[in-house]
Amino acid sequence: YASSLKETEYTFKQALKTKTYWLLMVGFTVHNFIAGGFNVHVYPFLTDIGIAEATASGMMGMMVFFMIPSRFFGGIIADRVPKRYLQLMLVGAFTLQVIGISTFLYSRSMISVYVLLACHGFSSGAVTPIIILVLGRYFGRKAFGSILGTMIAFLAPMGLLSPVYYGWVFDTFLNYDGAFITALVLAVIASAATFFIQAPKQPAYD
Repeated sequence: YASSLKETEYTFKQALKTKTYWLLMVGFTVHNFIAGGFNVHVYPFLTDIGIAEATASGMMGMMVFFMIPSRFFGGIIADRVPKRYLQLMLVGAFTLQVIGISTFLYSRSMISVYVLLACHGFSSGAVTPIIILVLGRYFGRKAFGSILGTMIAFLAPMGLLSPVYYGWVFDTFLNYDGAFITALVLAVIASAATFFIQAPKQPAYD
């Protein structure tokens, strides 16, 4: 099985020396920043733009509903994608964020709000299982816990600071535009960074 998937086995130190690890770190960190703030502030965002509370609750439910199939089928599809193309699934997930945010900022219509929520749901649901699978396929199982654990430890503060940033933007400018523009720029950066990810070669052993 391992040979059929062309698995490699990296130690933690070897993984840290690869560009692939740090590009994945960029993508995962951006995902946590965008999702962390948006998920906390999506309800006040919806009510602030004039949507009734009951309707806003239903729209949040719709967003969560879109996360379920992307998380389930994202992992199934990733299992069947050749190793050299796995990064394109991450590019697609971040591109959905770009589409959703830019559509809302450009249009400001009710349809654009639904597009924003749907794109965010699909993207947020897919990113986490895909990145975990990519780490396993790229770096093997020898140090998987250390590799994933340190990555989460590094990016977790972004998920905590993001809601504070979203709230500060609203308190300062009385809207979330600045936070959305920041999220859009970061999603573009993440999409570009993950596009250039390549599966690392077999590590050299002393």
